[in-house]
Amino acid sequence: MPAFKVAEGIERRWIKTENLMMVNVEFSDGPTTKPDPFHSHPHEQVSYLVEGEVYLFVADNEKVHLNPGDKFAIPSGIPRHSCNANSPWHAYLNTSEG
Repeated sequence: MPAFKVAEGIERRWIKTENLMMVNVEFSDGPTTKPDPFHSHPHEQVSYLVEGEVYLFVADNEKVHLNPGDKFAIPSGIPRHSCNANSPWHAYLNTSEG
């Protein structure tokens, strides 16, 4: 899968079928002190943290500290954002509806 540069320090690779999408997102911009802006998706998202440490913020909930191997699911339309916690690099593997 070729890499697509989303922003400085953020690359994404994906594969997609008619009904399913898998995205690998790599962040090399850390550690950071300020989270990315909130955003949402029209589809549900299931994610797996492959490497690194992340703070995940979902809607108005407290931040969650994620480590490699942690998984999370976010319903469609729910705002979320994240930032590198204590590592210079982290990677997600995201699966969602295509």
